Amino acid sequence: MLRLSSLAFATLVAALPGVASAAPDGAKVLKDACSDCHHPKRRPIDALRMSREKWKEAIDKMANGDNLDPPLKKEQISALLDYLEATQGSSNAATASPAVPEKK
Repeated sequence: MLRLSSLAFATLVAALPGVASAAPDGAKVLKDACSDCHHPKRRPIDALRMSREKWKEAIDKMANGDNLDPPLKKEQISALLDYLEATQGSSNAATASPAVPEKK
């Protein structure tokens, strides 16, 4: 049986077509780039419902204010916008989760 080290396996997987160039995950971009400032106890965004255009304006405002370090790449912004539109777009207001979970 062939055994690969973790590094060898990761290198092999990264070399597969489509894996190395996989699109970024919007939820991960949100967590990695935004959660330092936006979390449930400080500047929560859970209750916000905006159109894709308004989310883009908000992201651009933060990027232009040097609040995003390192700056997001175009692919990351696109993935983040896709995620925010799907989960917190203005059309999701009726199915939105509350900003603060209710205590049972």
